[in-house]
Amino acid sequence: AIKQYEKSMNALTLMYMVFTVILPALLISIFAILSSFIGINLNIGWGIAIIVLLSFVQFFFIALFPVSNIIVPVNGIFFEHWIYMPLIGITLIFGYLLKKAASSDIFSTGKYLKIFSFFAIALLIASLSVRTYIRNDDWQDAFTFYRKTIKNSPNSVRLNNNLAMEYDSRGDSQQAISYYKKAASLNDKFAQPYYNMANTYVKIGNYNDAATNYEKAISTDPNFLFTYPKLIQLYNALGRKEDARRIISAYNSRETRH
Repeated sequence: AIKQYEKSMNALTLMYMVFTVILPALLISIFAILSSFIGINLNIGWGIAIIVLLSFVQFFFIALFPVSNIIVPVNGIFFEHWIYMPLIGITLIFGYLLKKAASSDIFSTGKYLKIFSFFAIALLIASLSVRTYIRNDDWQDAFTFYRKTIKNSPNSVRLNNNLAMEYDSRGDSQQAISYYKKAASLNDKFAQPYYNMANTYVKIGNYNDAATNYEKAISTDPNFLFTYPKLIQLYNALGRKEDARRIISAYNSRETRH
């Protein structure tokens, strides 16, 4: 049953790849061909403007569309690396407008306006570069990243669960349990916080609370099949044979359905 569950997850991953990578790549290619066709057939200034506009559409909206939660729900908050491709569209528009402004009569009024404009651009680039350097410190490891990011999204189930896993991997079981409890309280439709919390309770020898949370994981999502073997093993170790047989029966029932 677990192998079947893993196959289902692989199928979902493939579907996600189709919607987030393959389909946008095809749409961007179509828009690129269309932009070239317009540029060839419109041998005027507007032709270049339309090409830039279409490039903005294809790189910004199409590249941003897969992570917009419109078709495929994304299990995560909005990270900045999802903006890398869309930023190409903004850069194209900004570069085109800057070129048009530089070649217009605006700068003919005096050299000071040109100096000011280029100084403003340099300041913008420098500011973004400094912010990028500071942000890189947040990505030094998973523990640092989750601790920093959760300050901006304290009610994210995924962040609380993942930060708890990081605390658990560092041996801080109490902090891990605290964040698991918060993740479970934020949304009772996810079995992972209960399952992970149960694993932590097993580590510290609190077997009764571990069994309780394994049971909660199963009741929350009966198809989260990784829980069953853990709970069966725990009940057998505790001598609770009837409970073990009950979970085995439920597990076999799920295996038959899959």
